[in-house]
Amino acid sequence: MSSTEAHFDSVSNAEALATEVPPALRHILPDLKEWFVWAMLHVDIVFFFGCTLNIITLLAVWKASILKNCRPVHLFIVNIMCTDLLSTVVCQFWLVFYYTDAGIEYIRGKRWACLVCQVATLISLESTFYGILLMTIERLIAIAFPLQHIHRVTKKSCNRVICLAWLFLIGKNCILFLWHTYDPRRQCIPQAFMYPAFIELSPQPVALRNSHNDRRLECRNFLRRVRIQRNQSWFEVNRSRQEERWSSQRAEDGQDDVLGRFFALPDMVSAEYSCNRWNALGTVADPLLYIWQNPQCRNAVAKLLGLNHKDERNGSRLSVSTVSQRVN
Repeated sequence: MSSTEAHFDSVSNAEALATEVPPALRHILPDLKEWFVWAMLHVDIVFFFGCTLNIITLLAVWKASILKNCRPVHLFIVNIMCTDLLSTVVCQFWLVFYYTDAGIEYIRGKRWACLVCQVATLISLESTFYGILLMTIERLIAIAFPLQHIHRVTKKSCNRVICLAWLFLIGKNCILFLWHTYDPRRQCIPQAFMYPAFIELSPQPVALRNSHNDRRLECRNFLRRVRIQRNQSWFEVNRSRQEERWSSQRAEDGQDDVLGRFFALPDMVSAEYSCNRWNALGTVADPLLYIWQNPQCRNAVAKLLGLNHKDERNGSRLSVSTVSQRVN
């Protein structure tokens, strides 16, 4: 059997699996299409809240000019929220063309529409994993090499790394426009027009490798931070400086701690979570975590929504000034 015949046999098997009811659902659903409706409803609800939260957070960050006076790691956090927003928008087209009869019939036979949809979906999904990987590497450098981090990791270098990562993702996935095995008779699924070598670079294998890399790096970050905190306990530090430093690092340390818990999970659990659920649930968790951990972003969001949220630091400064005026 030639490689081409083997490829089309694997494509036929993939299409059969995509339309066959799993054994665990045969006694509940007579047709897998009924399960598709509930799956799309679940994903659409999550993506709606994720898209809304990311838009509100990004608008608040932009209006409050938080990125002008922030630390470089905030650029990676904002980049992750941009990738989440892109995923919530682009993946809607992929769901329609993959899970609905009208979408399947509409996209069938349209070569460039199918390729554009799949390439955009691949870029949006992979950008989330690479965004988390970049932030993890930045945190590792900050903990392991603090002096080098101060001199080397700047906003300019972070913007350069983020741009290079996006160019790499776009260039790698745009290869599909020239290197594919598209057949108009088959359904518009990635296995129908991808060579086996390119399938190995698809989001799920990349997510598996990146999840293991993230877990190793986060484990090192977690252990190094515990060691640093133990060493700092031997010295007497001013309480106000310590609280100020703690409040400025809450956003990055919060996401660092959440990702660092992966090293305690079994490989299959963390890999399955990062491949199938991180893109959906992360769109909601990332902006909520950033708003909760960053006081400036929380105040900016409250101001954008017209809520009466009092700034604790500004309030304390005003109270001190009023007391001093009364004493004088």
